[in-house]
Amino acid sequence: MSGDTKNTEMSDNLSVLAYEELALGATLGGFVKEGTKVALAYKNQGEEYTALRHGTGLTDLSGCYSVRLSGPVAQSFIEATCAGQKLGVGECAFEPVLLGDSRIASIPLVARTGDQEYVLWDISASGDILAAWLNFVANINQNGFAPYQGLEMEEVSQSLTPLLLWGEAASEILSDYLKDGSAVPETNQVHDALLDNHIPALIINMRINDRPSLILLVPPQSAPVMFCSLLSFNTLTPVGLTAAAQVAAENLEYLAPLSEAKPHEASKHDLMRQGLLRHENDYIGARALTVQE
Repeated sequence: MSGDTKNTEMSDNLSVLAYEELALGATLGGFVKEGTKVALAYKNQGEEYTALRHGTGLTDLSGCYSVRLSGPVAQSFIEATCAGQKLGVGECAFEPVLLGDSRIASIPLVARTGDQEYVLWDISASGDILAAWLNFVANINQNGFAPYQGLEMEEVSQSLTPLLLWGEAASEILSDYLKDGSAVPETNQVHDALLDNHIPALIINMRINDRPSLILLVPPQSAPVMFCSLLSFNTLTPVGLTAAAQVAAENLEYLAPLSEAKPHEASKHDLMRQGLLRHENDYIGARALTVQE
């Protein structure tokens, strides 16, 4: 995650939650310089860090690169481009995407939302690099052979607003909105839900450092109401992107290098140690990664 604080003027390039965030004293900025403006920090950053380390925080992740991949070749495409575990339906994980020379383009959160459907979120400054690489691979054509022909790629950054609910009370708070008897997803699981019986949402439990870390993806028109409703809980603190990025990197070391929007080196040993790499060498960049060892 990264933040650009230079341009905080009101513009069309704002999160749908910008006015609610400004009313709370937020300074606006983006994942990248020209990206959607969200709350980078609120009036008391000390409270934000305390909430993430010892309490519960709520962060607007609008503006992160997000893409839905679907079709008969979606699974083969994901398993070629993403070097982590092969996901079953309803599972999610952070997965490294390697360039052909084994440098890491980014490490997006990947969720398998159907037999032939996946959604990726890049909560770092590397979204543009990831997007360019995925599009390049999707359009590979060698002597008339296009292995991923028919793959559907739809950027969903503007059609789903991601809210990060992170900390001790996250699961308890979310449970208050699950009126239909459904439960908070288990760790590394994703499922659909109706919040308060009428707001459609996709809920992801990615869990950071043994603490509930839930991403709620809701329609933009419902996001302001949901944001304000969540903050009515006195155990919840609004947290800007700056604090969320720092604390996430403290707990997930592989996110720290992604604060710079450029590919970076990583060893096979380190990726395996962090639980990011599968043992099969059937992904793009595997050969170059092995040669380095």
